[in-house]
Amino acid sequence: MKYKKHNNKGFTLIELLIVIGIMGVIITAIFSFFISNLKTFNRADDHIQAQNNAQAAMNIIIGDIIGGQGLVRNENNRVVLKISDAKSITYDYDKDDQSISRRDTSEVIARNITDFHVSGNGNGVTITITSEINDAKVSLKNNIYFRNGN
Repeated sequence: MKYKKHNNKGFTLIELLIVIGIMGVIITAIFSFFISNLKTFNRADDHIQAQNNAQAAMNIIIGDIIGGQGLVRNENNRVVLKISDAKSITYDYDKDDQSISRRDTSEVIARNITDFHVSGNGNGVTITITSEINDAKVSLKNNIYFRNGN
């Protein structure tokens, strides 16, 4: 008598469903890890960009203040610095556009600026610049003194 050999190679439907379920759990865990890291990266990137915006504006304004003679006017979101008897530099802050621009060059020196204050303090000024991108908010404050102040 000959016995027929059955070919039992392969997987049953239940085995395949179990493997698919396990793979689904593993893939979900991996993707949640990546999504969490992506959100953290985006928050850090927003914070760095906000800090760069505020620092870039601060550096330009500080360079002008140090070589200047004084603060001429600070009103209506406009700051006028006296550089010499014949020259002054005006900075305009546009709340709607959230930008600081330099009037003599029509150059926007920073964007995403939510607050800009300059106040005189004797022979110098105190500058406060706040930049905000999404939920990242950075405030910088500096006291600068005029080299050529009167």
